[in-house]
Amino acid sequence: MAKSEQAKAAKAIKQELKKEFPTVKFSVKSESFSMGDAVRVNWEDGPTSKQVDSITAKYQYSSFNSMEDMSENTNCRNDIPQTKYVTLSRDFSEAATLSAIKTIKEVDLIEIKWDMLITTTVKKLLELTMK
Repeated sequence: MAKSEQAKAAKAIKQELKKEFPTVKFSVKSESFSMGDAVRVNWEDGPTSKQVDSITAKYQYSSFNSMEDMSENTNCRNDIPQTKYVTLSRDFSEAATLSAIKTIKEVDLIEIKWDMLITTTVKKLLELTMK
C-alpha cells in the first residue's frame, strides 16, 4: 500500500527536525479526516515554536481564511510532500519550569508564590527565557 502525502510529509518533517535538533525527541504523527489531513508535531523543551515552524511551514499547503470561513491553498509545492495543516505543540518539563522560576527569582523580576502558579504563565515565561 502506498503512503499518503501526509505520511510522507510527516516522515520528511521528522528527518529535518532530527537533523537540526539531534538531542530533542519529536513526536510527528499524520492523520486524515473529513475534508483534509494534518501532521501533528509535539516535543518537550528544546527549540522554540518559531524555530520549529521555520522548518515545518513549507510542508503545509493550506491556510484558514477566517474572514470567509474557508481553507485556501496558499503554499502549494510539487517538490516536497505536503499536508493541509501542520500543528505544533511544545511542552515544558518540570525541570525546565523549575529552572525558569529559579532564574526569574534570582533576577528579582517578579515574586512567585507557589500556590498562584498558573501553567500558561509559566509556559510564556519559559518562551521568553529559553530563546
